[in-house]
Formats: sequence, structure tokens, C-alpha cells
Amino acid sequence: MRNKSALLVALLLMLPGPADLLYAQPRIEITTPEADTKYLLALAKDTWANIDFYVAPETGFPYDTDQKGDITNTTNIGLYLTSLVAATEMGFIPREEAIKKAGKILDSLGKLEHWNGFFVNWISVKGITKATEGVSAVSDFNKLPAGLIITRQEFPELRDKCSALLDRMNWSIFYDPGTKRMYGGYDVVRKQMSAWNMDLLAADTRLASFFVIASGAAPAETWNTLRRETEEHYGLKVMIPSWYGGGIFMQGICGLFLDERETITGKSMADFAYAQMLYARESESPVWGWSSSTSPWSDYLGWGGLRGNVVTPHASALAIIYYPNKVVENLKNLERYGLRSEFEITGKRYAFGFRDAVDIDSKQIANAYLTALDQGMLFISLANYLKDGLIWKTFEKDPMVQRGRELLKDYFSPHPDYRDIYRKRDTTPFEPLRRGEDVNLAPLIVEDSYVMGYDLTSAKPASFPKDLNSADVSRYNALSFDVMGDRNSRYTHSFRIELEGKNNGAVYKFRGVTDKWQKIVIPLREFGGANMSYNPTYSYWGGFITDRTKMKKINFNFDFSQVSEGKGKIYINNIAFEHLDNAAFQQAALSLNNFADSPLWEGGTLDDFATKAGWNQAQSQNASLNLNLVPGREGNALELVYDLGGGGQARWVAIEKDMYLTLPEKYAFKFFVKADGDTNVLELKLIDMNGSTFGKKLDIPSTNGEWKEITIDAADVSYLWGGDRRLDRIRRLSFAVSTKSGGKGKLLINKLRFLRQPALM
Repeated sequence: MRNKSALLVALLLMLPGPADLLYAQPRIEITTPEADTKYLLALAKDTWANIDFYVAPETGFPYDTDQKGDITNTTNIGLYLTSLVAATEMGFIPREEAIKKAGKILDSLGKLEHWNGFFVNWISVKGITKATEGVSAVSDFNKLPAGLIITRQEFPELRDKCSALLDRMNWSIFYDPGTKRMYGGYDVVRKQMSAWNMDLLAADTRLASFFVIASGAAPAETWNTLRRETEEHYGLKVMIPSWYGGGIFMQGICGLFLDERETITGKSMADFAYAQMLYARESESPVWGWSSSTSPWSDYLGWGGLRGNVVTPHASALAIIYYPNKVVENLKNLERYGLRSEFEITGKRYAFGFRDAVDIDSKQIANAYLTALDQGMLFISLANYLKDGLIWKTFEKDPMVQRGRELLKDYFSPHPDYRDIYRKRDTTPFEPLRRGEDVNLAPLIVEDSYVMGYDLTSAKPASFPKDLNSADVSRYNALSFDVMGDRNSRYTHSFRIELEGKNNGAVYKFRGVTDKWQKIVIPLREFGGANMSYNPTYSYWGGFITDRTKMKKINFNFDFSQVSEGKGKIYINNIAFEHLDNAAFQQAALSLNNFADSPLWEGGTLDDFATKAGWNQAQSQNASLNLNLVPGREGNALELVYDLGGGGQARWVAIEKDMYLTLPEKYAFKFFVKADGDTNVLELKLIDMNGSTFGKKLDIPSTNGEWKEITIDAADVSYLWGGDRRLDRIRRLSFAVSTKSGGKGKLLINKLRFLRQPALM
């Protein structure tokens, strides 16, 4: 009798339940032609090859970039685990091998130090079990539990290991019942919750909010407290943080796991992607797709830092579930920039899919990959489209996810009319722009002559705004002006230009002021984000002016953190908006990258430290730095008062400033120092135009209260990391103090000079 009962139970377990019947229903309608579908499949295979190539042998963790640095983050690990599952189902990797790789990751995670079940965001790829000092556990953790959920659903052999990691996660610590808000993280050094909240529905923290509710740690009503403010672009309502908050990935990354196509967030994501297409059309860009990425100059364009001329393939791939035909067309157009050319590693070539980004004006590509993040988003999005919502279906099989969807059933309630909107947009061609008459369009003159004398001794920005009186500049594609610096008064090499439109604003950092008149022409799509700390006031300063029919003002801004000289005078003439034909547009864009070097003053002086202008500081956690201006050997000196704590820790403090210098075969940097404190390491770092870092390390000299001159010449400078090993022009100079014996110290730097001519050395 017991045997019959057991057989009956087994049969019942094999029958499809209500959830299984739901998952059996078609989720994705593939509407791309067969050739395009094959194209996407080949792209997915190449992308997976890239993702799986960059894995640390010690732990199985994915590297953060193709540079194989020492740290990665939990988002990367979660996306890599998810990609493993997708690659298995798509036949790119044998199941046994995928289980082995995932198991290694789980074993490595099991050895790491954690807090309430959560890891710090940045962790060692080499298996260092102690948490990196000072790094906070923040909202980025939400992709790791998602990856663990996907893994335990796909690989039952690993269910127990995944569940052990998931079950210890105490989601309740992120909910404050008093304020009914969700904290954004926990500082493992200060032992306190973060000061900011997960409060934006359309942000990448949405999945963390979902887990807090799905786990029962917060009531479902908390979802309704997430902010839903919108911006309007081309008549479409897009939820913040929109362009300013990092672009498409912010709204799209959580949708890799949750099928949100018929939710208000999915609609916002779809409208945002369509608004990007409309912006590309209006700005005459041949491609679209704006999202946080590595730039062709190796810096990361993150929150507040997107630029209209830098496009990334993963952004459009995230929209393939809404507009598959338009996405395929865009990806093929991106290939024309060489973004999908083979990648060479030690003489061997690999088909690794798309590079991370391209400057569509200069045609310069980012010769790099964000291997698990951007490539992971691209790959998983393709997997959902090509494999009938594979990741969605796998994710929704989990009891915790099912509970969350039930608690938020109003949010996930169907809106089939949304899909009708997406389908119509995807199949309707855009009307061609009719701008032939603009070729001979007369420039719109704003101002004939403008003198800008500034003094930032107080560190407050100096602004020189000009009212545009609601001018319609929609037919123009460039801003032009003549500029010259006054050498007698000194002048800055760079300053910011801000354009404010009817409902949003954009910024361009101009570089290359000289003491000779030069005409500058800046294509409007070279403008980008404001790079300010997020504030609702600045949410529109995302760098993409989508309505130029009523422009408010243009402002020349001398910000203390970005100018190269704290005092000076700039002359500007003939400010105007112009319409350029294709050839002139291309020439203008290229000329912006050929700007003059930073000015050298008497005796080759780069900086006499009359002010702290342009110097920005940074420090590792558990290290402190105060940067002061004090009397020096000649004039003023920069004083670094630092505390590196106990020895044996990789702590550091640094100051850096943008300085553009073309390096001849022989050169020297000279500066005076006065030091007091324990023995530590002084590093002069030179960051080149491609992001490579070169430099010289030396023990901080004991000066016994006297000034000592340091000379670092070309022979002293060696390659440290990043990019390539060629150093011919730098864009940034940095002084850093790193741990040798640790402890406190004081370092004064005076009269920084750059000498090009051997005779002067």
C-alpha cells in the first residue's frame, strides 16, 4: 500500500502544476526575419565567449574588465552565474562544465566574510576571504541573489549550496518600519546603515526592493513609496533618473530577471529606448544607445556623465524585447565602426562580440570590455529574446519570486495595450528628416564680444551666463565661438559650457585655451551630463536636450574642481549657433580631440599653487587626507596631511589634476618637497590619453624640515597598468602616498615644473 502511495505521489509531482502551465505558454514572439535571428544567435555566442574568457582561476569569479584587475563585484558574479545558465540552455557550454564552473563560484563565495549574509560590493577575485576594509555592502548586491536563484533552479545539483547562501541573507535589516523606507546599504567599517535610500522605482535598486518585500521583510505597500517622477522627452513620459542616472541600463537591468514589459516600469523603459531613437534621429546620429560604459578614453561614463557622442551596444540590446527589428538594425550599424572586430591577445585573435563603446564623431572605439557587466547585460537580454524568456521563466519558478509577484500582483497586472504600442513602433519606419534647406542656414548670433575675468580664491564657481531668450535652435547642430586667454593675467586651459533648454540641460568641458585666437566649433551632440551629485533639481541635466525650440541660456562656468588656473582672464567673441554639413561636422568633431597642451608659465612652471584649482583628492577607506594651501619655498605649496593607519594595509591617498602634455623623447618633471612623518611611498603617476598609467615610486625622502628638489625624467617613468604601454601624451597627473610603514604624515609640494628641453635639465 505504501508503495502504491509513493508511486501516486511521484506521478503527481511529475504533472504540471498551475505555475508550470504558466511557464509553458509562449513568452516571446520572435518577429525578426530568420537571417536576423541567426545574426543575434551568432552575436550571443561570441559574447558568451568573451564573458567566459575573463574568469579568475583562483575563485571562478568573473573579472570586472578585460584588464583582469584584482577585484570584482557582486553584480558581476550574479550576471555571470545567470549567463552560465543561459549559455547552457543555448548549447554554448556542456551542462557538466557549467555546473563545475558554478560550483567553484559557490564554494569561493562560501569562504568569504559576510555581514548578515551579504558581501561587500567589491571583493577579491583571488579568494581573499576578509572583506576589503571600508567597502560598504550596498544595493548592487541584488544581482547576486538573482544569479543564485537562477542557478538553483537550473542546476538541482547545486541547489543546497545556493540555498545556503540565500537563506542566510537577512533582508529585514534594509527596511526601516519607522520611515517605511529601504536603506541603500550598510557601511561595514562605520557599522551603520547608509544615509541614502532605495527610493527610485526605475533605478537598478528595484530588484533589491523586490527581494525585501518577497522575503516578508517589508510590507507590499512599501513598493508604492518608490518614487515615480517622470521627465518628458518627445512627448514620452520617462521615469527618473533617465539620462542623468546612467541611461538605459538603470531601467533595464532588473528587467533581465523580472518580465516587466507590461508594467509601468517596462513602459518607461520602452519609452526611454524610443526617445533615444528619436534623439538619434534629431541629432543626425547614425546609431543610438546611451548608457553607462567605458569611454574610448578609458574613463567610466557613469551617473551624470553620459555624452551624446558616446554610444554603447549593450544599451540597445537591453531594448530587444521591445523593439527587436530596430535593435538588430542598430547593432548592424554599430558594426560599421569596427566595434565587433576581432580582439587580439598576445598575438591570437578572438571573436568576442562588441567592444564597450564608440565615439560616433571621432570614430574612436573603446578597446576594452566590461566583461561581466555590459557584456552580461547584452548576452542575457539576447537569451531572453532568443529562448522564449528563458531567464524570466527560470527566475519565476522560485518560490520566493512567486511570492513577490503575488504580493505585487497589481504592479505585474497585464497591460496588453503596451505590447501593441511596442509592436507598432518597431514596425513603423521613421520619417526622414528634411533639412536640406539648412545647409545655407545663416548662423544665429548670440554675442559679439565677451570678456570673462575670474578669481576662484574663494573656491566658488564663476559663471558668465547669456540669456538666449527662448531661441529656437532646433535647425542648428553646432555651437561656435572665438576664444583666447590673456597670458598677462594667466588663463585656464579648460572651462565648462552649459546649455539650458526648455526642460533639460547639457554640459561640455572645453579644453585647449591658448594665448592666440582660435575658432572653436562644437557639435551639439558632443555635450553630455552635468556630473553633479544627484539631486531632483539636476535630474534634467542628463546631457541630452530633447527640445531645442525654446533655449533658455548659455553659461560659461569656471568651476574650481575643473579649471587649471584659479585666476585669469578669457576673451570670447562671435558666440553663435551654426548648421554644419556632414564634412564640416566631422572636421569639427575631430578638431576637438586635437587641442593644445596645458600652458607652461615662466621657467616651465605647470603649477605654482597660487590656488588649489583643478586638484581633486581621493583616498582608500580607512585612510584620510586633508589638502591645504600653505606658504612654500616659493609662493604657495600644496600640503597633504594624511593618515594611513597601521602598516601592512594597502591604503593610499592621492591628488590629481588634468594636465595635457605631449611628451618628447627627453623630458623631466621637477618639484620641491618637504616631508614629515613615517616612511611611506610617494608616487608620481602619469595617465595617458588611452587610460594607461605610468609613473615612478620612491620612498618619501626625509627632509629634516628643509625643501628638497625631486627630478623625475623620462628614464625614470615606467608602465604600471591599464591600456597599452605607449606613453606619448598625458591627460592627467597624480601624486599619491601609499603605505610602507603606514601612520600619519605631512607632505608639502611646491613649484611643479615640466621641462621639455634636455639643455634645461
